[in-house]
Amino acid sequence: MEKKKEVVIVPHTHWDREWYKPFQEFRHQLVHLIDNLIDIFENQPDYYFMLDGQTIILEDYLEVSPDKESTILGLIRDGKVEVGPWYILPDEWLVSGESLIRNLEYSYALAEKYQIDLMPIAYLPDMFGHSKAIPRIILDITNFQTAVVWRGVGDEIKSNLFLWKSDEDSEGSLLTIYLPGGYGNASDMSVEKEHLISEIKGIIDNMDTYVTIPVFLLMNGTDHQLPQPQIQQLLEETKIPNYTISIGSISDYLEKVKISDNYV
Repeated sequence: MEKKKEVVIVPHTHWDREWYKPFQEFRHQLVHLIDNLIDIFENQPDYYFMLDGQTIILEDYLEVSPDKESTILGLIRDGKVEVGPWYILPDEWLVSGESLIRNLEYSYALAEKYQIDLMPIAYLPDMFGHSKAIPRIILDITNFQTAVVWRGVGDEIKSNLFLWKSDEDSEGSLLTIYLPGGYGNASDMSVEKEHLISEIKGIIDNMDTYVTIPVFLLMNGTDHQLPQPQIQQLLEETKIPNYTISIGSISDYLEKVKISDNYV
């Protein structure tokens, strides 16, 4: 008999403020995305969305749409939208440890100004290398116990969960989630039921060699992708034998993982 598998699908977007288009063109897209997100919550109040681990997104949006401040901040306070913990996602190879600390301080200051909580996870999926200072910084100046990474992870990592220390003698470590298929491993999913089921199974099959317990993290988003609220609606109508599938956050995934005492 096939072992039962739990799947948590995290709706999100990955947001470069400036890349192959100038900042203001991407900001125009961002305003459209968040306006669209607000509309989604009016019809699907139990939806969830993660805004790429950055709080600067709020400043970029509210400079254009200050009239939406209470609405978007209300969604964050209700836990339906998550931002942070970073002010802006850093490139760990290009900045100093002091810059990483200031980055977090800016974000905490903005969260205090807006009276919101930050996502309690060191979200670092798109860095091309990692500083060994990260675990020490995160453990020393936040209460976070978890990090998320993708790029910059060596071939020695064979599991999607591992403990990350600044050095061998460090007392503290971060439980780290490795995304072997990237932050877009479930991006732009099909909105046709039959195709959606086969997509989910295919993604899980590709992850299976890395997953030590049968709980799978699917990241439904990629660069500048709009929300796909249809996925939640389809999942509510779809039953897949031996699979429990839900829309949720990375923290929801961690809760399911930690049911096992031997998760790393």
